[in-house]
Amino acid sequence: MNFFRLWSVILFALTFVGCTSVTSNTESSSSDNPSEESEWLLPEDEVINGGVSKDGIPSIDDPKFKPTTEINYVQDDRLIIGVRIGNTIKGYPHQVLDAHEIVNDQIGDQPFCLTYCPLTGSGIAWDRTIDGEAVEFGVSGLLFRNNLIPYDRKTNT
Repeated sequence: MNFFRLWSVILFALTFVGCTSVTSNTESSSSDNPSEESEWLLPEDEVINGGVSKDGIPSIDDPKFKPTTEINYVQDDRLIIGVRIGNTIKGYPHQVLDAHEIVNDQIGDQPFCLTYCPLTGSGIAWDRTIDGEAVEFGVSGLLFRNNLIPYDRKTNT
């Protein structure tokens, strides 16, 4: 198993564990949460409302890219998160991720999700293919130990 695939599996599992339900510490109704009967697999009392509603921070679902020679809004000393699949490399500037936190993207035929938590400065990417289908993730508005918790828009988990 290659490095990216291994981390994808591990990170998806951690995300899934953190997103099995959004009933705790939120004001969501059962109509907002089809998986309400699920139980959290992490300390429920450590999942807190981050101050924004679900998708209150919009994800980037169809990112557009330019060659680095055409970009003048990111200074050379700014941080980016890089993703490489095969020979293709894409860069996601922190200054853009600060406002969006989640990117649903694809390189070639490989869909992936990139999350960035401005509170902790951590970035994570994983394969977003589940049961052969590319799933889209969004910002849940919840935090676990100051880290964002994404949610799967198909199952609302």
